[in-house]
Amino acid sequence: MSDYYESTESSEQLDLLQTLDDLSCSGLSVERWVKYIFGMSMAEIALVRSRARTRGMKRRLRQFVDALSGEQGHIGLQQSFQDLWNAIVQDFCREDTCPRFPILAQRSKGTIVLTPAAPDRDSSDLSLHAVPLPEDKWRYAVCSVQAYMHSFVEAEKDYKNTLRDATNVCNRLQSKSTPSRAKPKSSKRKPQKTTYYITVLSREFRVSCDDIRLGALAQRCMSATYRMHVCLMSLQGVDMTLHYYDPMGSIRSVPFNIIERSEDLLLVIWAMCNRLRTQAGFNPFQYNTAGEWKESQFVFEDCDTKEELVFVATDEPLFVSGELLGRRSLILPVTDALGRILVLKFPWVLGDSSVPETELIKEILRLAPEIRKHLPDLQFSRVYDSDTDLHLPQFALPPLEDERGYRWKRDLLIAVTTHYHHLWTARSLQEFKKIFIEIVECHHVAYEKGRVLHRDISWTNLMFDRVDDIPIGILNDWDNSTNVDESGDIKAIQGALGGARGTFVFMAIDLLRNRNHEHFYRHDLESFFYVLVWAAIHFNLKEGTHTEIAHPVLAQWAADADEEAWQSKMSFLENFEAGEAVFNLMGAEFDELNVTWILDLREIFADGYGAFEDHHEIKSCGAQEVPSLRVRYSDPAFDEKTLGGHVTFEKFMDILKG
Repeated sequence: MSDYYESTESSEQLDLLQTLDDLSCSGLSVERWVKYIFGMSMAEIALVRSRARTRGMKRRLRQFVDALSGEQGHIGLQQSFQDLWNAIVQDFCREDTCPRFPILAQRSKGTIVLTPAAPDRDSSDLSLHAVPLPEDKWRYAVCSVQAYMHSFVEAEKDYKNTLRDATNVCNRLQSKSTPSRAKPKSSKRKPQKTTYYITVLSREFRVSCDDIRLGALAQRCMSATYRMHVCLMSLQGVDMTLHYYDPMGSIRSVPFNIIERSEDLLLVIWAMCNRLRTQAGFNPFQYNTAGEWKESQFVFEDCDTKEELVFVATDEPLFVSGELLGRRSLILPVTDALGRILVLKFPWVLGDSSVPETELIKEILRLAPEIRKHLPDLQFSRVYDSDTDLHLPQFALPPLEDERGYRWKRDLLIAVTTHYHHLWTARSLQEFKKIFIEIVECHHVAYEKGRVLHRDISWTNLMFDRVDDIPIGILNDWDNSTNVDESGDIKAIQGALGGARGTFVFMAIDLLRNRNHEHFYRHDLESFFYVLVWAAIHFNLKEGTHTEIAHPVLAQWAADADEEAWQSKMSFLENFEAGEAVFNLMGAEFDELNVTWILDLREIFADGYGAFEDHHEIKSCGAQEVPSLRVRYSDPAFDEKTLGGHVTFEKFMDILKG
């Protein structure tokens, strides 16, 4: 697989990914590309082609190619492309004014990638603003030209992190999902390969370093101003390839020679110039950006009242997902017309199967209104269909479906809620404990009465509000939650993809050992426990601060390697020395929490997993052959949902309130 990267949710997307990969291999012709991706009519295509045939551009194109291969600096390379752009737009598109096309050019041999530019004032304004584009300031990205190396300098060392951070192939690769390279039989150094093979969910895919870097650039461009999609043009020598990315997948064209097929190049640039406002993927709800998040306006229509709702960003994003495909969440601090401090959230949710978190919250409130004050207070929410509302270009293509007829479709969810406080800003340990207990109880009521399991307990999702100076625990971010039936089992949804596992650092041991393990209620209790351990080491309640980077003793919990993480957590539960190494790092203000909560909670999980291992040992060997296990294990009908009754809400709360 070259241009297509797997999302974070499931193993069941592989058939669809293969379908996309087949399309990628065959590719779209340039004519089909500008028709489907840029929305050009056949009449417009014919017009541009006729103009191209009446004028000679090969000399200009050859000069441009020579300039790219020459020893030019940043300014020279920028000017070469600007000259070509001006010539094509003015001579062939017959525009009176040429859109300014600012460029970032790194002087390096290799592929050059071009992306459309962002408006400087209003989304309806076609003119472009030339803003300097430092490498570390991608939010100023208007149009970028990124030259990247084709060699593999430092590729082996940086490959895994680049793959995870830049393209999020599967959010967390399995421990076996590392680049597999054939070891040379001799000790002599051999040339590095240009292709890597990774194993994702038991299937091997081919991913080149160029694919990864192109995906990284696409991700940065999409995140810079939170585009709905982005189109890139990659130029290697005289061969140009067109690339399209959105949260659902990637499509590429057949490479074409820009000298021999200059008509196709003119067609692409004409489409970029004339379809820039509607087809460049800019956020249709964002206005007056000028390249900055702060003071940007976001305008939505209320479905019920038909009123226009305006929210103004007060600062940089609180969170920007590093995903290229998938949810691609963005969280912004905003204010409304009344001056209330709120949070605006943009996630791409599965459109045909899962229930959006806003609907799940409403469902919980209907069935369990008593926990209203512990749930996010929705000020506004709406789901925009990626086809009928946002008109993403890929829907102009023939439908891409897997063997079951399921199309991997995502829609954009807009949610505006009250801005809450993080757990580390509690004023004292007593406040911390009050907030934590209220959240655990809210989580249980939502599960028992609301029939919704959260499935993503982490230190960022446990928050609180302050009402009359009294802290009120809030269980936030229900993105990964799901409905459960009367027995507490997750409901299967026809055509839905598999379930999310939660935040890696706080993931239960079972879910780390087996990616396909069913998510039980007790797994969220285990995540609550790990949050306590994490807080005791990384939170400073006196100063209201926290450390985001894992302490070395917990580094394996956050290493994104499943086997290392579950073994480290199991060792912490069962090994005295491993436990002491963690306890000795806990801050003095958490001593009481360690003695009254953490030690006892650790014991119930250790006993539960121990009973679970005994159960499997007896099943495989027989109780008569393992008499020493009979003391701890006696019930043949082992309840895996509670680890033999060791881990239940009642026992968890007895410790918290004891």
